[in-house]
Amino acid sequence: MKYTCITLNLLLLSLILQSLLIACDIDDIIAKLLNVPVKEVPGLVAQEKILINGSSQLTQLLDESTFCGSSIDIKANKIFINTIDMSKKGNITNNPKMKPYLNLLSFVQVKNSLAQLNFTFNEASKLADKYNATFYRISIECQVQVNNVVIYLNHAYDKKNAAFIKSIKELKPIPIISYIVDQKKEVTFNPSINKPSRPVRVFQVFGGDGIYTIGQIGCSAGFWVRHRGIELLVTAGHCGGLTVRNDTLDRRNFFHLSWDNPTFDFQLIGPMIVHFFIPVDKGFIVRNNTNAHAVPFIRSGVNDYLEISGVVSPLEVPRGSLVCKSGFSTKVTCGTIDTIYGTLVQDDGRTYNSVVVIRDMTCLGFDSGGPVYAYDPNTYVTYLIGMVFLGQIENGTFYCYVHPVDAILIPGMEVMTIYNTPH
Repeated sequence: MKYTCITLNLLLLSLILQSLLIACDIDDIIAKLLNVPVKEVPGLVAQEKILINGSSQLTQLLDESTFCGSSIDIKANKIFINTIDMSKKGNITNNPKMKPYLNLLSFVQVKNSLAQLNFTFNEASKLADKYNATFYRISIECQVQVNNVVIYLNHAYDKKNAAFIKSIKELKPIPIISYIVDQKKEVTFNPSINKPSRPVRVFQVFGGDGIYTIGQIGCSAGFWVRHRGIELLVTAGHCGGLTVRNDTLDRRNFFHLSWDNPTFDFQLIGPMIVHFFIPVDKGFIVRNNTNAHAVPFIRSGVNDYLEISGVVSPLEVPRGSLVCKSGFSTKVTCGTIDTIYGTLVQDDGRTYNSVVVIRDMTCLGFDSGGPVYAYDPNTYVTYLIGMVFLGQIENGTFYCYVHPVDAILIPGMEVMTIYNTPH
């Protein structure tokens, strides 16, 4: 499977985004995702919090040789536990930690344990490297409908992948091969623009705001971090793709593009001082313009924002949990966690690690770098989960690919939150 981030013409975006500048009501977005009335969203989110707490307790009890993970279903109000041996249910139901959640538990019979699938996953990954497999994603999918290792391929590379496909048939269980029928391709435009003179003004840079270079590379601001007293803006590393070591500082500079005024007036944030493509796609922009203010906020509408209360690992958020992202192109979109820590390999050989796959969450060009977060509409508490680095429409379904915060940070960095940042 190829994972591409669509880069759109900045000039074109400045015209079409005018129609998108409507305050985003996250409750409405979640209601549409879950296909429920808006009035039911607060109750479902409160319900989800209980399911997540139960899942957190459950995770510590799941023996990988007997069980194959769990997932939550918010509308069903259930925690589904996959097991190869129903006689071991008592190991969970008799544990005092699970007493408050017994009515939420539902056990599902599956054929393969997580230990079995982990072994097959590791062996398939080795074979992919050995035979130089191309254009694929490999993941463990525990749910009963699949309960196997799934390898996503593209028929365009069948000849190159033939040896790899043959080799995995010796594994037990034999991985499932899934072919992508419909994929959106990358679109890139890079017109030249003359840098205009601009008035000096003070502005804040929120997560989800637009950022761009004089070379017309456009992405979204992620979140702010501190490192040794220096404030740095996190975004996707490929956003600095056209910058090279001998570039002038001007070409490495990133500028701010707000939701309420999407015009290219070149309000300087600062230069991208370091960026990585693999295995984690991340870049860091140093704030060297005193008129640009770093704030622990995520844009949720033209005049609305969420406050970052802290960071949560995807490992603490079970499969099926609701998450949202803010990005300059598609604004606020939400989806559910599909796969945690999968491996992505592009046709150019780039391999991405520490990947979280979000289903039904739209991520298009200019959204790369945008923050992904868990949001509680009852308390307005917002926890940062990670950053978008790729987006795909696969067989008619939107997927976003996210790196978690812990994979992005360099030792010594801390995320700026409302509790460690004056605002």
